[in-house]
Order: sequence, then C-alpha cells, then structure tokens
Amino acid sequence: MTRLHLLLVFCALCIAWIAWDSQLPGNVQSHVQTHHADKKRLTSIAPEYALGMLPRQKLGMRADLFDVSVQQKRQAAKSKTKKTALKSQPKQEIEPLPFVYLGKWQEGDDVTVLIEYQNQVMPIHQGDILIERYKVLTIEEVAQTIVVTFESTIDKTQQQLRGKG
Repeated sequence: MTRLHLLLVFCALCIAWIAWDSQLPGNVQSHVQTHHADKKRLTSIAPEYALGMLPRQKLGMRADLFDVSVQQKRQAAKSKTKKTALKSQPKQEIEPLPFVYLGKWQEGDDVTVLIEYQNQVMPIHQGDILIERYKVLTIEEVAQTIVVTFESTIDKTQQQLRGKG
C-alpha cells in the first residue's frame, strides 16, 4: 500500500471511531449535544460535564496527580535511579602502552630512547608524536631508570614507560 492509501484508511478509522464514541450512552459529550436545544437542561449540567470532564471521584481515582508528596516521591525515585546509573557505569580503563623499552643512546645533551612497536625499533625524542596517538612529553633518568612520559592526543591521559638505563 502506498502512503496515500494508509492515510485514507487512517482517516476512515478516525471518523468511524468518533461516530461510534459519540453514540455511546455513557459519553458526557453526546449527552450535552443531545440536549443542546434544551437550554434549561444544558445550564443545569455541572461545568465539568459540559466541558466533557468528569470529577476524579466519579472516575474512582483516589490519588491526586498534583499532590506535592507524590511529586516529591517521584523525584526522589528518579534521582536514586540516576545515582545508581552513575555508580554502575564502569570506570574508563586506560589501555596499556603498545611500546616496549629497549634502551637509550646519549650524545651530549641529546637523549634518544629506543622502543619497540609491532616488532620494529623506533628511536624517539622529546616532543615526538608516535602513531598519531602518543606524544612524548618528557624523557628523564631517575635512579638509573629511564622514565618516558607519554600523553594521549585523544583524551590527554598521561602514561609512563620505564626501563633500566
């Protein structure tokens, strides 16, 4: 069926539903429309009925939807679900560095660190960007250990690679 056919079927169903609904004996709107000519009858109907609305007590509803205590309970329940949803989210784990420290080469003040990445030896210096993801922030020697600090170019997290100098 085409969209036009679907639209026509939908309109026909809506018209049939409105015609059926207006003929129901319990329908307040049809009651008001039937007695429209009788002005005395129309004015004697309560305003709620004339507008097609029924009082909540007549419908058997006990809870007041606009009760402050009900709204507060709903808000408390919503905030609890938000808090538990935040707690249940797993912490974002930092993936380990894909490099292995091999050694260092130093000529004067220039320090070159050799690392392995995917079975290839890579010489790196401070300020290099590796595999478009890691920037070499610092290369330091602390207690005969070389510490290379990398910063992720994606989420700015920092990680260190350590090796014997």
